[in-house]
Amino acid sequence: ITDGNRDSALSGGDLTEEEHEVTLRSEEAVVDKQVVPKERVRLDKDVVTEERQVTEDVRREEVEVEGDDRTRDRM
Repeated sequence: ITDGNRDSALSGGDLTEEEHEVTLRSEEAVVDKQVVPKERVRLDKDVVTEERQVTEDVRREEVEVEGDDRTRDRM
C-alpha cells in the first residue's frame, strides 16, 4: 500500500476468516537482441585479361603426342 492508493485499499470490505487470494506482480527487465539491416553494400567486379611474356630456363621438357600411331612412328 502506498500513499497514492491508500484510500482505495482501506475502503475495501472487512477482512474475515475466509481465505483470500491475491496475485502479486513484479517487473522484470527483458533483454532481447534482434538482427536488423544496417546498410546495403553493392559488389561489382571488373574482368581484366592480360598477356605477358615470361622468360625462364626450363629444367625438363616433356612432350605428349596424341593421335594416329602411324604418325608417332615417323617421329
